Amino acid sequence: MRFIGTRLLCCIALVFGSVSVGQAQVNLPGFLQNFEIGYGYSLTWADYAKTFRAVDVNGKGYDTTVTKNVKSVGGFSYQVGTSINLKRLGEKSQLALGIMGGYNIYGWDFGVANNVRLSDTGAIFDYSQGTTFDGITMNAGMALSADFKFGAEAMMDKQYRLSWIGGFGILPSINLTSSIDDAQMSFGVQPFVKSEFGIRGPIAAKIRLLYAFGKLDYLSLTDRNNVFGIPGAENDTKLTGKGNFTVSIILLPFSWAYKHSQWYNSY
Repeated sequence: MRFIGTRLLCCIALVFGSVSVGQAQVNLPGFLQNFEIGYGYSLTWADYAKTFRAVDVNGKGYDTTVTKNVKSVGGFSYQVGTSINLKRLGEKSQLALGIMGGYNIYGWDFGVANNVRLSDTGAIFDYSQGTTFDGITMNAGMALSADFKFGAEAMMDKQYRLSWIGGFGILPSINLTSSIDDAQMSFGVQPFVKSEFGIRGPIAAKIRLLYAFGKLDYLSLTDRNNVFGIPGAENDTKLTGKGNFTVSIILLPFSWAYKHSQWYNSY
């Protein structure tokens, strides 16, 4: 029995020893080691304009426009992507191609008129009845960027603890915006810049700051269906985005497979 027990312990030790060696030899593709997923808060700014046109029974014309600078409320962001190292730039730096899919949701608080009153000075919008929902925008895009990477993520090496990534690129997107009385889908392309600060533990994690600039037409609609019950009245609604900012926490779940260089093992 002692002999059998000794052999069993030896077998267990060999099995776990093999697993440990096997794990040390895992060599995942670089794009998989750099796979990333994250969540964050998104914010966007826009110009809001509402134009009302009508002719009363006396033939008097009305053309009134209300404009506002608005920003989103309650934004949410989800991001997934990877990067492909292209060229070694220095001892601890790389140039990489960044690929990122992103999904953002923005809520709006631009105020929705309940009615309109025609006066001698023009059309006056009535906001007396507050609304719990003004509008929402769902934004989805695929970003391509030139990334300059330094430190742990650049070298994909457990020898390094910290990392920094700076990049710029383009972000084509699809936008679906809906308010109480309007809805529209639009397409746009924005340039963007980003900066990321990372630290490596069992896996790598980082904070990403991303700003996309340029206009996006969230809404650009005309309603000619007897607006507010006034025969022949028309109503134009425009919501034009001026840029958006996102702060996210990003995890690289497969970065545990980074190599571990030593002075005798600098491969």
